[in-house]
Amino acid sequence: MLAPNAFVQSDFLGKLIYLSLVTLSMTTWALFFYKLWLSKKVESFAAQCEHHFKQNKRSPLNLDLQNRNYQTGVANPFLSLYQLMQEGAMSLLKKNKELRAHDSSRSTFLSSTDIEQLTSQVEMKIYAEKKFYEKYLFVFSTIFSLAPLLGLLGTVWGISVTFNQLPKAGNALSNDAVLSGLSMALGTTVFGIVVAIPALIFYNYFRSRAEGYAVRMNQFSSDLLHSVEIQYRAVDV
Repeated sequence: MLAPNAFVQSDFLGKLIYLSLVTLSMTTWALFFYKLWLSKKVESFAAQCEHHFKQNKRSPLNLDLQNRNYQTGVANPFLSLYQLMQEGAMSLLKKNKELRAHDSSRSTFLSSTDIEQLTSQVEMKIYAEKKFYEKYLFVFSTIFSLAPLLGLLGTVWGISVTFNQLPKAGNALSNDAVLSGLSMALGTTVFGIVVAIPALIFYNYFRSRAEGYAVRMNQFSSDLLHSVEIQYRAVDV
């Protein structure tokens, strides 16, 4: 086979390039399986939280999401989002109740400003959760850019070694010297491309998943805030 022979016939730098490409390939696939596992967990979290909310949307601040079966070793972003909204709304309701004790003209419900404040907090939380989901995606883009360059380096080095060995080799060895250098040159090029292609596919795939994840978070938070607004917002007179 081309790859094993090319590796064996390579010099120290050639072998180092091959081993670097192997390391990049292993990193790509390890990160892919981790992100795929994380994606499935997030999908499960989203489905469970959305289902439970739809069943109890008339009591948006009393959802029992904390006791759901989410103990999977991964933080539940939908639960974190709900807790932020719940704590913020409860804090504002408590503040308004305390102010009502000193000023009877004030409402104990949530004002338009309170709703806007909650919305702003939720949007920041969604942005943070999306960034967490996109964590390590730069590794895919780095490997996609780096692997072909390493392959090209191996190509240039292999051709350089070939031309350097030709004057030193006799007629009987000239063909072996040429084939050895070209084998390394072509081998690293092919290997670099093979490593880069999955990295590009995985990067685009998980970027798309991150965008879809953010849309789903926005929809979930929008439904939550709408339900809270219906139940607890002060009536404008």
